[in-house]
Amino acid sequence: MHRFNLYEEHKQYFTPKIMGLTAKIYQYKGRQDLFVQMMGNELECFEKPAKIKSTLISNRMSGITTTDTRLNALVNGETEPKNLSEEEITGYYRVLSSILQNHDYIPCKPYYILQLHRDLYSLCRTKDGGQYKVFDRTHKGPFLPVKANDTERAMDDLFDSYVSAFETEGTDPLILIPMMLMDFLCIHPFTDATYRMSRLIAILACCKHGFILGKYISLEQIMEGHWKEFNEAFLDSSEGWHENGSNYEPFICWFLSVLLEAYEAFEKRMEHLWHNRKTKPQLIEEYILSTGEKNTKKEILEYFPDIGEITVERTLHSLCKKGMIKKQGASRATFYVRCKK
Repeated sequence: MHRFNLYEEHKQYFTPKIMGLTAKIYQYKGRQDLFVQMMGNELECFEKPAKIKSTLISNRMSGITTTDTRLNALVNGETEPKNLSEEEITGYYRVLSSILQNHDYIPCKPYYILQLHRDLYSLCRTKDGGQYKVFDRTHKGPFLPVKANDTERAMDDLFDSYVSAFETEGTDPLILIPMMLMDFLCIHPFTDATYRMSRLIAILACCKHGFILGKYISLEQIMEGHWKEFNEAFLDSSEGWHENGSNYEPFICWFLSVLLEAYEAFEKRMEHLWHNRKTKPQLIEEYILSTGEKNTKKEILEYFPDIGEITVERTLHSLCKKGMIKKQGASRATFYVRCKK
């Protein structure tokens, strides 16, 4: 049976190629932290679309589909699932939402992974989640997973090794995470949803170590775009796995390439958001110049409910001082007109 010793094994993968990929990712992570600190509230608009896209694509990769209209209605709570596919899709969305919101409180341990699998099937009337495979199925492909009778022990050993490695100084999560995912897929612990669970575990592990871009970018979408490379990397890395002779490097490189592409996409979004970012006075000025010639403070406040009265008053005063608008009337009858050029 495979021996799990991630801490010792991961040391051999500090290769020039892998170190080059991790260095770029850590640079992007530093900028990610800065973007989140400076524009946290503005980034919220990306969260739900990313979750919906991830839900759609991860299930589609496993042959589970519904229409965009139904998907949106399901995640918005406007309708109930009408078949098994929609039950599984809704379950995935809920589990993903829980991971993205509560990742700091979800340990990477077998009991909690079983709980996530149970939650994935919580709406299903014909399938039960939260338990490992109980019999050995005819498996498609050249790799033979761990037998059902050995699955629980393998999962315990894997995640004991994974957690222990992170408690040891000098470990790199960007190397350990894909190694753990590779082992998880080799164990293939569930009769159904092992691949979907692997994607959820990947997001959980990344978020727990600060790589939180899965909140704003669909990692599953990028994985789908590199699915052929995934299969090739898995076959290359899993060869000799049962005899402890596997080479994790192809799978590590595949995973890091996906993460790097996701960060590149995230950064492009952030740069676009940053360059198009406007201050509240700029928004008020733009509103006045784009509307009719006559505006009141009350109309501006109603249009921008998140902008305070003092900010509006200061902006109007500044625009008057610049000669862009002119104040007329008095008291509640005060209004502002644009000055003719």
